[in-house]
Amino acid sequence: MGQFLARGVSVTTSFDYVSFDNEPGADLNTPRFWEGDPTESTLRTPTWVKTPNVTVRDIRPEQDKYYFSKDGFQLLGIPTAHSPHPDHQDEVQAYLGETAAHVRKLLNASQAFVFDYRVIRSPASPEELSWARGPGNARRTFHKTPCCAWRPLNLPVEDMPLALCAFPSLDLSDVASSHFHGGPGYIAETYVLRHNKNQKWVWFGQQRPDELLVFKNFDSEPGNSPRCEFHTFAILKTS
Repeated sequence: MGQFLARGVSVTTSFDYVSFDNEPGADLNTPRFWEGDPTESTLRTPTWVKTPNVTVRDIRPEQDKYYFSKDGFQLLGIPTAHSPHPDHQDEVQAYLGETAAHVRKLLNASQAFVFDYRVIRSPASPEELSWARGPGNARRTFHKTPCCAWRPLNLPVEDMPLALCAFPSLDLSDVASSHFHGGPGYIAETYVLRHNKNQKWVWFGQQRPDELLVFKNFDSEPGNSPRCEFHTFAILKTS
């Protein structure tokens, strides 16, 4: 367990980015094999590059200034009535339904569906939560906004908190869609991010189990709608 930091501090850390540079014929949109046994695919595996000295700022003291519609993320003071655990699927399903209802209300949406979830037993590594999945080749008859809803289940987050890239600092030319091949018959879509020194990263320090962080991954409506790239991180140095 780590120590709680004073609120509002900036920390220095390192991030793992996917790099497609210096690969002949490859770019951000080149399909990659991401999970499973690489021998089951002829696609290239991704190249990982660790970028040091990334600054992440704690915006907990000013959390009320950030709204989903404006910033693409929002921290909600909403406790859960359930204790999801992989061994108790009834509680998991009840929790997912409860969370979907919160997201539907926040977005003023007609419907909200949970299409993927993960319960992490220990502090998350960057490889476990790095990439935001998009809508794939789904028909765009309706306005769709894939989101993530993230909360600690037992204790406030001390180790490996979640950082968000502030949308105004995000150059969309550094974000691209790449095929997600997880094995035979499993093809989806993932978003990958190229490192840019102008990116500004933030996090909500000491997020508690009674708080739900909701952030946007994608928006089917055209335009410059805010969305969030995200990454868990280890706190290396404070300032």
